[in-house]
Amino acid sequence: MEVGDRSTIAVEMNGVPRSQDGFIILYVNGQGFGNVSFSYDVGVALMLLDEVMRDADYYAPELLALGIAEFVDLVNCMYEDSSDPRFTKFEPYFEKLDMHLIVRYGYYAFDRCLLGMVAGDAEERIFLVDEDDGRMESRILPVGTVHKLVKQARAEWEAGVAPEVA
Repeated sequence: MEVGDRSTIAVEMNGVPRSQDGFIILYVNGQGFGNVSFSYDVGVALMLLDEVMRDADYYAPELLALGIAEFVDLVNCMYEDSSDPRFTKFEPYFEKLDMHLIVRYGYYAFDRCLLGMVAGDAEERIFLVDEDDGRMESRILPVGTVHKLVKQARAEWEAGVAPEVA
């Protein structure tokens, strides 16, 4: 099952709906991100991601212009070395970044990936980094696009019917 357009943003759900065996791949600009090294409960992963996105406060218009490499540097600075002079102006966002802008949930769905979100008044930006192979992608979209896609993926997964076994 897949919702969205891989060339911009899409969620692919692999496995049998309503089972506990499967995985999610989130596509940004045609590049897929997500943990496919083992199966997990896709419904739980989508539910957690949906709830995190629903409850998070991504509003950080000053961070919208950051490129993906700068965003990764900012995250590293926040967790490892807050003395980097490039990011001192963003120190007031460090707590917000930790609590809202960096998605660290998903029930294994994004193990070994950095998934970040920031938003302004009309646009949001998603950042994805595969920490194993170093691939990075980001995309600016209309506000609410990513959460709407996750909600749609969750609804379709929950509505899916497992195929009959002959």
